[in-house]
Amino acid sequence: MGRLSGRTIAIGILIILVLVVVGSQLLGGQGNNNDGVATTMPFSAPTAEGFSDNPPIAGEGNTTGGVALGRVVVSSNIDADGCPVDTSDQFAATDEVYVVVEDSDIPAGTTVFARLFREGQPIEDADVITADRDYDNTCIYFVFEATDQAGSLEPGVYEAQIIVNGNPGERVSFQVQ
Repeated sequence: MGRLSGRTIAIGILIILVLVVVGSQLLGGQGNNNDGVATTMPFSAPTAEGFSDNPPIAGEGNTTGGVALGRVVVSSNIDADGCPVDTSDQFAATDEVYVVVEDSDIPAGTTVFARLFREGQPIEDADVITADRDYDNTCIYFVFEATDQAGSLEPGVYEAQIIVNGNPGERVSFQVQ
């Protein structure tokens, strides 16, 4: 095996950067063309980690640090822009539950995540999303599903809270049968 040259390393780095940019576009970072049509911030899969760093915070609010959040709803389905197709507060144990913040203005650098509670106890945080640029009239969504080994949500009363830049936001409740 020979030693890698600086040119070979530079080409490798370039290829990785191209893959990251193309991958982000394919995974939902399609952007906003500012014509009033909602677009979606890139979303992250949920994680059960982070409660010690982000303790539950009581409260509500719809603006913080120049952020203007729209209505928070839950849905079993979203459209291509990440906006809810329909809303509901009743779900089956095997449903995916989308927590969606509609029609929001999010400045670049804003961090957003959703915390899921069951019977008042925090059970899961979605990964933190950081806006890579300004977003106008955007739907932000998080998906929650399968909290047990059987691949279903446990029956009960759930609540999701939006956390923006570390500050508590609106809460929305729903029930799993």
